[in-house]
Amino acid sequence: MVWAMPTLAVITVAHGLQRRRRRGARGPSASWVFCEETTLPSWMKEPPAKDPSRKEKIQTYEAAQVSPAALSHNLALVKCKSSTTRLVSYNLHFHRDSQMKPNLKRVLDVLKVLDADVVALQEAGLPPGLEKGGFKCGESDQNAELLKSADVSGNVEALTRQMFQETQQEVVGSGSTEHEGSQLLEGLRQLGYTYCIYSPGFYSGGGQCFCGNIVASRHPMTGEAVILDRNRFNEERSAAVATFHEIAQEPVTVVSTHLDVWAEMRGFFGMAEGEAIRLLEFEALHQALRSGGTSGGTSGGHVAILGDFNTASQSSVLLSQEHQRLADLLDNLSLQRDPQALRHFLPRSSPRLPQEMTALGFAEKLGYRHAWQELPQPMAPYYSHWSGQLIDHCLLKSNGSKKPRVAFVGVYHSDASDHLPLVIDLEF
Repeated sequence: MVWAMPTLAVITVAHGLQRRRRRGARGPSASWVFCEETTLPSWMKEPPAKDPSRKEKIQTYEAAQVSPAALSHNLALVKCKSSTTRLVSYNLHFHRDSQMKPNLKRVLDVLKVLDADVVALQEAGLPPGLEKGGFKCGESDQNAELLKSADVSGNVEALTRQMFQETQQEVVGSGSTEHEGSQLLEGLRQLGYTYCIYSPGFYSGGGQCFCGNIVASRHPMTGEAVILDRNRFNEERSAAVATFHEIAQEPVTVVSTHLDVWAEMRGFFGMAEGEAIRLLEFEALHQALRSGGTSGGTSGGHVAILGDFNTASQSSVLLSQEHQRLADLLDNLSLQRDPQALRHFLPRSSPRLPQEMTALGFAEKLGYRHAWQELPQPMAPYYSHWSGQLIDHCLLKSNGSKKPRVAFVGVYHSDASDHLPLVIDLEF
């Protein structure tokens, strides 16, 4: 069973942006998708002579998110039909924006506007008592009663740790009335996300809290947490896995995950080492889903794996001339920074290692498809991170009798985090 938080009225509007839910409402047009280049950070529009500094990239990234083009883009994010199910993947950056300023209220405002049915969060603060292991909660769970008090942060502390042996990291934040993990939990509850599941991640020095992955939903679900890679550079790579039986005629499994980023930075083999680790982490997740080790398995249902993969897809490069231009730009700047780290994959025209030895290439070989590949006219967002890369993804795989129809895939522009939320509308 999953844990149900006390029901509150759902808040539907923030900052004057009202998303209409009505039968027959039309989604963003194809021309809107192709004009997305107007929302690019300035350094991505005109090729710079040298790689911009991190500070410059972050400043131009934040400026792009509040530009008139970005605001116009956001207004187009409406549901296509009342029968669609909206998924959102969002890396919260341990509740700090790109400038390391607290962002919890802003990310909750973004989630309020997007009004998704299911949200997959990464780098989300975990409430006290949940930092050392995964947690699933249900209507019959005795711990759900603890949340009926107004003092959520004090009571969540009493929740029992489950799922995994304790790590060697020290638990922090217990007893703090201002603990951001508890505030996030309460904020989600007020938005109507009365079901959620956590999986463990790492301790953030910047955010001063333990972070992990969350699947939060307005629909009942079963689920659990899966460890993909234990204690790599003092971090656990994991996945929160939730299965729904009311969204469609067949089970729908939604996963929130966050793959490794440190191996490519600290290992001798650079990006190849990073991709190898991410590939193995994805294989561990795929095996857990396939073998029935999570929520009874995924045979006969639909799977959506969302999250921060810390790698870009090679499949999107040929979608348009602009995708090709941006890929070439990022490749050239990456080679300026560290050609040794990219030696196995660049130049892309003659890589030393094939695409299937990357995490996303391997996933496609296993039968997963990017959500944007299933659009009537395939088109991927240009970027989802301040670095200019599209590293947040939604991978779909259907073992059911009928594949879901992908009605929309896009990003929502906001400077609340160093990542942009990825929005996917599905019709089952």
